[in-house]
Amino acid sequence: MYNRHFIKLFSSKKALYPLISQQAALIAQASLNLTYLVETNEVAKWQSFEAEIKQLERAADAILTEIQEELFNSRYTPKERTQLQSIAAQTDNFMDAIYGCAKSFLLYFPEKIDAPLVDLCTYINGEAQSLKTLIEYFQDIKDTSAKILMQCDKISEFEHESDDAYDSYIGYIFTHEKDAIKLMKYKNIAEQLEITSDACKEISDNIRNLMLLYF
Repeated sequence: MYNRHFIKLFSSKKALYPLISQQAALIAQASLNLTYLVETNEVAKWQSFEAEIKQLERAADAILTEIQEELFNSRYTPKERTQLQSIAAQTDNFMDAIYGCAKSFLLYFPEKIDAPLVDLCTYINGEAQSLKTLIEYFQDIKDTSAKILMQCDKISEFEHESDDAYDSYIGYIFTHEKDAIKLMKYKNIAEQLEITSDACKEISDNIRNLMLLYF
């Protein structure tokens, strides 16, 4: 069962869907760059990937402004406008958090990148790619509502994996890292990665709530 009014929210006749789609595509690229960043210990490459992510983050900020203008100028109910604005803002927060992850490596300059940190970045990228796929399904909501919910489930799974990896890593470094400064560096980087993973889960939950209004 689907609702025709939900389809109209993302109709090709409106500018909203292309903007949200662009927003998701930028996030997917930024998260992929984050995985590239943690594959190397070369500071010069960290700086290069951080700069690329920063450019993507700025582009996403510009798109958020366009989305807000579209919501203001188009005919939506107050409830629709609030829900859509929340999704757009949370998506922008996810991008900001990804950029925060990249910056954290240049802020703390860890001597090594432990495997759990790489795993956390992989989970974030998995969430971002699922979000991009999820948004693409909005083009044909009549036939893809189940697929949208499946991608929401995948995002939840990645977030749960991230929680487990984070908890395990924090326990490990507090047990084995004797240098207090290094300990704080690794803890803070891991916390930023965990916050980022949670940010995508919030988007997914909000999309579920939006669908519940119409299905």
